[in-house]
Amino acid sequence: MLGNPLDSQSSFWDAQKFAESIRVFARWQGIDLLILHLGVYTGPSAKMHIATMRARREAYVSAARECNRPVAMVLHSVVSSAEGCEEREKWQRSCNEARLPLYSSIGRAANAINKFIKYHEEHRKGK
Repeated sequence: MLGNPLDSQSSFWDAQKFAESIRVFARWQGIDLLILHLGVYTGPSAKMHIATMRARREAYVSAARECNRPVAMVLHSVVSSAEGCEEREKWQRSCNEARLPLYSSIGRAANAINKFIKYHEEHRKGK
């Protein structure tokens, strides 16, 4: 059974501080799984936001790879520019290279995690 969620608004955090919080939470024995929500949005301040996202991408992916817990990434994106599309693709490539599952919504992540858990529960019963 999954429970005990922690919700944090990473967009207000410095990338390195948020990455360190990922590492700290991953060491806590009360956590079985981390689901990191990220956003790529473009609009009037797109250039500033994309510059911030570039700094976060490396810090978050690096911290997630170092975790001793399963990690899933959820990338919410609303992009209306070539820069936004490019940044979303960079997140996808970074996660693929790091072998981190990346989902486009929390619903898709929850569905995949649920299927993963059920698969392993059924195989444990069968042994």
